[in-house]
Order: sequence, then C-alpha cells, then structure tokens
Amino acid sequence: MSVQAVKTKPILIGLTGGIGSGKTTASNYFQSLGIPVIDSDLIVKRLWKENMEMVQKIEKSFGFPIKNDLDRKKLAKIICFVWFLFISSSSSFFLLHGLK
Repeated sequence: MSVQAVKTKPILIGLTGGIGSGKTTASNYFQSLGIPVIDSDLIVKRLWKENMEMVQKIEKSFGFPIKNDLDRKKLAKIICFVWFLFISSSSSFFLLHGLK
C-alpha cells in the first residue's frame, strides 16, 4: 500500500461588516487556530506611514496635504461622494435608457 499526498486548494474567507460586528474577534480566533490572516487595515496603515511616493501621488491628485487621520477622513468622504455620484449617474443612465 502506498501513501499519496492529497493536494487541496486553500480556502479564502473575507471578513466584512460594520463597526462592532465582530471582524476582529473572528480574525483573532482564526489566528489562534493557526490560520493565516491578512489584515488589510494594517496593510493600509503601513502604506500611509511608509510609502511616501503613494501619499504624494494621492495629495497631488486630490489637491491637499494628507498628514493625519482628519485628512484621511476628508479624503474618504470625497472618494465616497464621488463614488456615490458615479453610481447615481450610472443608475440614472440605466433607468433612463433601459435595456434595448
């Protein structure tokens, strides 16, 4: 009898949810079981801190310096507003023109 290794594909799980929904608790639980966790919040925080080229490009694109959390919140509001306008205009276009 021979033993063969079984190759399985890793399972990818995305944790989403609002503030206080338990994402961190679930993430900590997975880590306690030895399951690798990629924390996008930590990655983004590191990028803002260490990648000055990225920060300079964003500042140039949006026209104001981004030096602290208040500036990042301002940027987030602008991006969300622009996204809302895009979605709204796309939806309006679809509603006005419909399917042909």
